[in-house]
Amino acid sequence: MRQVLFYVPDQFLGIPVFGWGWLLLLWSIAVAISLAVLWRRQQRDEIWGTLPVIVLIAAAILFLLPRLEAQAPDGRILGLPIRGYGTMLLVGILAGLGLTVHLARRVSIDRETIFSLAFWMFIGGIAGGRALYVGLNWDDFRRESVTATAVEIAKFTEGGLVVFGALAGGLVAFFLFTRVHRQPRLLLADVIAPGLALGLALGRIGCLFNGCCFGGECHGPLAIEFPRYTCVPQQVLSPPYAHQLSLGRLHGIRLGPGTSGAVVTEVDPVGAADKAGVRRGMPIAAVNGIPASDLATVQKVLLRSGAEVALRDAGGDVFSWRIAVLPSRSLPVHPTQVYSAVDGAVLCFFLWCLFPLRPVNGVVFASEMTIHPVTRFLLEVIRDDEPGRWGTALTISQLISLLTLVLVCGLWVYLWRHPDVAALPPQSRAQE
Repeated sequence: MRQVLFYVPDQFLGIPVFGWGWLLLLWSIAVAISLAVLWRRQQRDEIWGTLPVIVLIAAAILFLLPRLEAQAPDGRILGLPIRGYGTMLLVGILAGLGLTVHLARRVSIDRETIFSLAFWMFIGGIAGGRALYVGLNWDDFRRESVTATAVEIAKFTEGGLVVFGALAGGLVAFFLFTRVHRQPRLLLADVIAPGLALGLALGRIGCLFNGCCFGGECHGPLAIEFPRYTCVPQQVLSPPYAHQLSLGRLHGIRLGPGTSGAVVTEVDPVGAADKAGVRRGMPIAAVNGIPASDLATVQKVLLRSGAEVALRDAGGDVFSWRIAVLPSRSLPVHPTQVYSAVDGAVLCFFLWCLFPLRPVNGVVFASEMTIHPVTRFLLEVIRDDEPGRWGTALTISQLISLLTLVLVCGLWVYLWRHPDVAALPPQSRAQE
């Protein structure tokens, strides 16, 4: 786990790097050179088309990047953190784009079309993935002002993108792009499918760096442990460690939801809690003297607790214990990030092999939308970072997986009933 790879310094030679500083100067020079080249080539339409992107990036340099700089506990500005999650997200996007350009060339789709589509889908994917994550965890992003809340939401390079939300946002952008530019939708969908799987595989390595999307406890040879703190100077608890601490696992118990609040669902034998008399099924009324009417309240109290815990049950009895010290690492868990990366890589290879063999356009994309929800549903079984939703034991990703499978059945029926519409053009077959 390595959330921050390094920091870009706040200043260089006494001049700020971000805001009104070096980065804006370098961007301005690069833009001036690019516009001069386009003007000399008399590509005036491309100049007007790139202006919104130029303005957007300049605005980010001026107003967004300075707000994303990290501070040490003593108030010293460390600079802009280059995070492992964001780096692998970028690597995944570039690798997927390169693979897509290669496949597009085989069916006579120019790379400019792919680059334009990639920009549309990048914006749509980030917006969709972030929107779903923020919507599901709104309390973690809400701040005292709209500006502060917006800054927290913008920190997507720190993690917090739901794959299915990103997929939905990207597909909306894909539909709009193909409609505006009158592109062959099913053929283009097949072209981008392997690249999407490759991007997913590499992006999951970023999840491993970040510590998110972790699995349940595991004591097999593949199990991994996460450190207590992230590498951020503020010593923030790593996601797996915080999750286990909040559920009592580091104290030898596991808490879960009950009919009228939190209950003890597991007690480790011969542990400190077991010796204190804690029993499975015991309802929790208070933790360390703080009343707790639901599991969320209990978890918040346990996150702030140290090595000593006192639980009061519904009858008023108090069970207290103290461990020597909280462990320096989490309990071993399934490396589900690695499982997901391997799943994405295998899916990419399969789609790559299927692409030249597809009988009709749309088959490669439909195959991806069939296989990935199934493997994601199964992986969610051994993940431990998301609770069941809407009164079920299924996570949001499992529910969306089922919905995706239902929707893709409609695509399969369409491909079966419209072979003439979906068939490859003769010239494309010849080129392959």
